[in-house]
Amino acid sequence: MSTPTARKTIHQLVDLDIITFDQSQVDKRVKLVRFLKMNLDEFM
Repeated sequence: MSTPTARKTIHQLVDLDIITFDQSQVDKRVKLVRFLKMNLDEFM
């Protein structure tokens, strides 16, 4: 997958409230991915 396609896919996942990004408390440069929905069968 190309980088622009991956970014578009990640933005779509954020818009659908499937994932969010949190900043690490230890290192502010690091972003942590948090999955909000665990059962993704409904999206398949």
